[in-house]
Amino acid sequence: MATFADLSQQAVNPLTLPGFSLPSGQNGLFLLTEGPSPGPLIKANPVLTELANFLGSDYLLNLLGEDGDTTWRRLGDGLYEQRLIREAVVARTGQRFLAGLTSDEALYRYLMDNAIASKEALDLSVGVGLTAEQVAALTHDIVWLEAMEVNGEEVLVPVLYLAQAEGRLAPTGALIQGRDVDLISGGTLANRGTLRATEDLSATAGLVVNGGLMEAGGRLSVLAADSVINTRGGLLTGRDVDVTALSGDLINERTVTAFTAQASGLTFTHSLVDAAARIEAAGDLALSAGRDLYNVGSVLDAGGAMDLSAGRHLVIAAAEDRQSSVARTPRTRRTSEHVTQLGAEVSAGGSLAMVAGGDLAVIASQVKAGEDALLLAGGDVTLAAAADVSHTDYRYKGSSKKIHRETLSVRQQQTEVQAGGNLTVAAGQDLTVVASAAQAGEEAYLYAGGELALLAAANQDYTLYDKKKKGSFGSKKTRRDEVTTVTQVGSQVSAGTDLTLESGGDQTYQVAKLASLGDLTLDSGGEIAFEGVKDLKQESHEKSSSSWAWTSAKGKGKTDETLRQSELVAGGELAIRAAGRISIDVKEVNAQTVTQTIDALVQAEPQLAWLKEMEARGDVDWQRVKEVHDSFKYSHSGMGPGLMLVVAIVAAVVVGPYVSAWLGSGATAGSAMAAAVPATAATATTAAVAAVPAGWANVALTAAATSAASNVAINTINNGGDIGKALEQSFSDDALKSYASAAAIAGLGAYTDMWGRTTTENGNTILTDLPERAKAYALNTAAKGILTGADSPEDWATVAGIGLAGEAYQYWVGSEADIRPGVDRPDGPEFTQIPEEGFYRVPKVVVDGVEMAGKNIGLNRVCTSLLAICHGTPISNALNAVPGFNSFATLHDTWMNWLDVNKMTNMITNIGTMPPAIMLNYGSFASQYYWLKPVVDQSRGNDR
Repeated sequence: MATFADLSQQAVNPLTLPGFSLPSGQNGLFLLTEGPSPGPLIKANPVLTELANFLGSDYLLNLLGEDGDTTWRRLGDGLYEQRLIREAVVARTGQRFLAGLTSDEALYRYLMDNAIASKEALDLSVGVGLTAEQVAALTHDIVWLEAMEVNGEEVLVPVLYLAQAEGRLAPTGALIQGRDVDLISGGTLANRGTLRATEDLSATAGLVVNGGLMEAGGRLSVLAADSVINTRGGLLTGRDVDVTALSGDLINERTVTAFTAQASGLTFTHSLVDAAARIEAAGDLALSAGRDLYNVGSVLDAGGAMDLSAGRHLVIAAAEDRQSSVARTPRTRRTSEHVTQLGAEVSAGGSLAMVAGGDLAVIASQVKAGEDALLLAGGDVTLAAAADVSHTDYRYKGSSKKIHRETLSVRQQQTEVQAGGNLTVAAGQDLTVVASAAQAGEEAYLYAGGELALLAAANQDYTLYDKKKKGSFGSKKTRRDEVTTVTQVGSQVSAGTDLTLESGGDQTYQVAKLASLGDLTLDSGGEIAFEGVKDLKQESHEKSSSSWAWTSAKGKGKTDETLRQSELVAGGELAIRAAGRISIDVKEVNAQTVTQTIDALVQAEPQLAWLKEMEARGDVDWQRVKEVHDSFKYSHSGMGPGLMLVVAIVAAVVVGPYVSAWLGSGATAGSAMAAAVPATAATATTAAVAAVPAGWANVALTAAATSAASNVAINTINNGGDIGKALEQSFSDDALKSYASAAAIAGLGAYTDMWGRTTTENGNTILTDLPERAKAYALNTAAKGILTGADSPEDWATVAGIGLAGEAYQYWVGSEADIRPGVDRPDGPEFTQIPEEGFYRVPKVVVDGVEMAGKNIGLNRVCTSLLAICHGTPISNALNAVPGFNSFATLHDTWMNWLDVNKMTNMITNIGTMPPAIMLNYGSFASQYYWLKPVVDQSRGNDR
């Protein structure tokens, strides 16, 4: 035997490690820059630019006095370099960190600081690798930058150099070599180097751990009193190999190390995946565990026969490579998760026997035998798929825009069991096959002492794009596209001769494919159920646009389900026997009998011909399952809520007085049905008479009639002039209910209008009883909220707020806000304020017996300049034409009168009182015409 250490091998170049590759594509954590550009060759993805503050080799170059930006180009940025060094440390030492450090940045800084300390003594040069003599002289581990060609460019690559310190092996581990090698340990035998024998190699210990190479030209024998662990890319190989763990576990696994990092709004979890561990034999391979035997993401390979046995469980499973990240900014959140199954392999050139005293499971892996294969368990046997998953989710939330994008992909990675000869899979209890395949060159026999199930699993694709955008004046645009596809993946069992599936209990089949060139037999000690499973294709695409004046929306979508049933094909006889009932799902087709449905299925898919044979038996329980096939398509447009309200208010202002007069004709003055009495101006022989409002019942019925008229107008426009459809919608049950609600709101408002108020000789109102007025306000607020469907605190706050605005406006001005433009005052623009109970109100004007507000916008005098805002100037006249703007000026003038009397008038109070005056003014309109809301809401419902 000989032992030696090659100093030149102490350099760990990360570019030569197994699994190294340059980044590709645009969706990974790192991107390869194209063409000449400043900075490193490999950078973090632009969506992760917050990572620019990671410590990189520019730290070392700066300390060395090198200009890294102009003289050299680095391979990667800080995050990429730290990742390379981390993988180099793990690959060479099997440890996550060195020198007791606990983070990647601290480790990288430590190694670069050591390099600075060693530069002068060792005469190190940037871009030049260390010689064997320099390596031998190292007293501490370092990182040094060496020039190498990568992707056609010369870049600086960080290379790890490990010093020969006490207790550390050479980078490849120690080498023990001889003709026959016997290793015996009473405790743990751990190998990270090379154990090589030209003939036989024997290793005996309480615990055997291999992360290196154990190689024999002849027989390799590993015996552990407890457990045997082959990991971190370890290799056990020989002509014939036997590995035994007497009382513990035998583990052959691909090492996956997960780590999580955070920086500047980014959290990501990354898996470091070692090479597969391998146990290989040119001839026969025997593995035995007193407890459990695991082959996880790794390889068991024999040129001859293979014998695997476990006292308890035997598991052949995939290792999972998981990558995830969450990136946050003030407005965005981007998450991604990717899961990749790294399947295990079991391959025998001759026969294969897998025997477990407990359960036996093969998950997303491959099991192959050139000759016969036996899978036997005292408990359950499971052959199942596992899924590769890719999921991304992006959310943006700005002040006026929201975006949600999501994608999901699920792909089942099946288990495959193949035998060149006979295949026997037997379970003392249950046997379950999920989205997997079993194939025999000759006879296949599947047996379960309990239940036997061949089940399906689903592949899935999902995409979502959802965008909502707000514009000015309450406009909105939305778009939503959503597509879901689900495809069921069944299990397959095939045989070159006969195929038999036998169970002591029930059998269940979901979209299974059973095929034999000989006889096909299903024999159940319980029931047999052929369950149908559904593929799904569902998609919807919708867009809408709305503003105060116009709305439009269109969309289409469909949902299609396809029921799939198992396929049974036999070259010989098909025999299906059950001690209990046999049930089969078939799709339900209207007006078709089961026989007609089966005939149609068989004609479309000849592989379902076995259903015709089952139908002829007469002892099958046929379960009819309905497929869903649905679609929708719509496109409509119509007035927006703002324009609807304008139409309704115009109808109320223009049509309302005529309806009120007609309803009040013949009614006694001052009665509930009486119409309003207009004001009259004083003459030489008569005094002025103030206007008298209509009775509450007149107001209620006028509101109902006006609501109906406005609804007809709105629906006629929304239906493109279709009067018939407009009338149908305008007098539907919902429409009639909205008219009743409008009448109740308007009638109650009129009935309580003078509660707590009195009328002055000028026709204005004065608040005289606050509790009584508060009672009226509460009753009207409750009625408005209930009758308009207020169902949230925000809705009730809105109702209460606009009602309060109406009360406040009338408190100051002495009347409701007038939406009509102001009129010229007969005696000129100037007026004398009216003092009433501490208020200084603006007088109204009676024109043809109708009381109206005078023009109050701007200065109440004649101005010669066209740019002035005075009575009669273009700007004043234009503002006066804006609905309700003159009533704002009326309220503002009332306030300014009061401030003038109290000597508080100045430019600040003048301008400062304008915004609250506008809010009270238009809030008062909302309260005044709130009875129109049920009608507008009902019309919008027709449009939708």
